[in-house]
Amino acid sequence: MLAPVKLAGLGLIAVAVGIAVGERGLALAGGVWFVLGSLLWVTYSRHLRERRISTGDSAVDALQAARAGDSGGRWGLAFAIVLTAGLASLAIGILEVGFASGSAWRLAPIAIGGFIAMIALFSGLARLSGVDPETARRRAESRKPATVTIEAKRQTGVYINEQPRIEFDLLVEPEGLPAYRVKKKATVPHTALSDIGIGDGFEAMVDPGDEDRIAIDWNAPIAVGGDADQATRLERLEELRRRGLIDGEEYESQRRRIIESV
Repeated sequence: MLAPVKLAGLGLIAVAVGIAVGERGLALAGGVWFVLGSLLWVTYSRHLRERRISTGDSAVDALQAARAGDSGGRWGLAFAIVLTAGLASLAIGILEVGFASGSAWRLAPIAIGGFIAMIALFSGLARLSGVDPETARRRAESRKPATVTIEAKRQTGVYINEQPRIEFDLLVEPEGLPAYRVKKKATVPHTALSDIGIGDGFEAMVDPGDEDRIAIDWNAPIAVGGDADQATRLERLEELRRRGLIDGEEYESQRRRIIESV
């Protein structure tokens, strides 16, 4: 679906240009884009906030899910907003609303409106051929609590909202299901950076039908509560070294950290 900020920003530019060149029609079209883009942003923001509260997804995971069409009942509203923006723009340009007769400026809302309408229609077709809301609901209900343990981590050099995007090798242990290993990229909040060493664990929610769908609660590290936990972490660390996932320097650093944590 069309990015709300881009639509609203385009609207502000069109309003400014329309006023500068004395074309009220262009300013009108820009006003439509700004208002509907802002409304679309509010719709997305509310959905992302609700999704994070109900599923525990990170902000990035929630946004990716929304862009993929997993937005529940709010998808229809977002589709209607974008389609309205496109059709309204087309009407303003074709009917020359606010434009001088024969003005070339009316081609701007026609071209942009047609583009916006196509985005809405293609998005609708993709939605109809993709995951339906009932399937998305069943997936959400099938999610299980799990613990994830970091076995390796690599910086990607990517930052989102000044937060690092890190690639992890994770040991995932869902409740009542066999453990498995998976690679996952995640954006880690600054408050959790001190807790993401090799061997550190976190609470998470997983989808048994899709091992890549993992929502990690970075604010819920698994506490190390005694010698038994310490021994387990040291054994896992030793296994990582045997498998060649960490070098000697990382091994010694994490070994000291585990020993000093008790």
